[in-house]
Amino acid sequence: MKKTMTSAALIGLTVCASHAAIIWTGGGNTDNLFDAANYSGGAPVETGSGTDTPLGDDLLIANATIGNGAGYTIGFGELEAGAGDTVTLSNTTLDATGTTGGFAGTSPGDVNDLGAVFNITNNSFVNLQFIIHGTLNIDGTSAVRFRGGGNPINGTPADTNVNLTEAGARLILTNAANFSTNAGNGNKIFAANASGTLVSYNSDNSILTLVTAGGVTTGTANFSVVPEPSSALLAGLAGLGLVFRRRK
Repeated sequence: MKKTMTSAALIGLTVCASHAAIIWTGGGNTDNLFDAANYSGGAPVETGSGTDTPLGDDLLIANATIGNGAGYTIGFGELEAGAGDTVTLSNTTLDATGTTGGFAGTSPGDVNDLGAVFNITNNSFVNLQFIIHGTLNIDGTSAVRFRGGGNPINGTPADTNVNLTEAGARLILTNAANFSTNAGNGNKIFAANASGTLVSYNSDNSILTLVTAGGVTTGTANFSVVPEPSSALLAGLAGLGLVFRRRK
């Protein structure tokens, strides 16, 4: 199983932030991801398994440190994004300790839905129990830890993907088996191969270097996606458009 991620898609990980309608301002309890006082344009609502309260818009959290459980209060509590919603963390630490806390796509129980996107960028670190339904992108400066022991990347390859988009991107799981044999996670974990194409860990284990220490296993991406010339041109034109728009 393989797929490609163009330079335009990679740029989208950060450009989407400019379109975010829900923005972290840090005006409330900054250890609580769900405190409405921390946001402009609405706020996330913690949901649990079997409930459905997606964001309904893009969300940007930048330059924040959210710890002490991150405000998760219910068992397997979820920050849920709807189809088409993008959640971007930039230079942010999100530390949901304990046995709760996750990212979720639309409607727990839905399948074949990669429409919710979670981007972890610009020296961010995320410590959660799990992800279920949706796409998670980790850039080369950032790391994500999922503490769940059995199936931290929940769902199937059709509805849950974790993409290490650049060399140096890190995914931290409970043990090495979580990268391959446990619940088929290896078919949900993608990084570039030596040719610059995103492939699953199960199809090519050279894409990650696994190191086990301190009771966890860290998988670090070895290669970066090679931009397609046409996509690089389109991205450049889009960038020029933004410059001209700001000058008007």
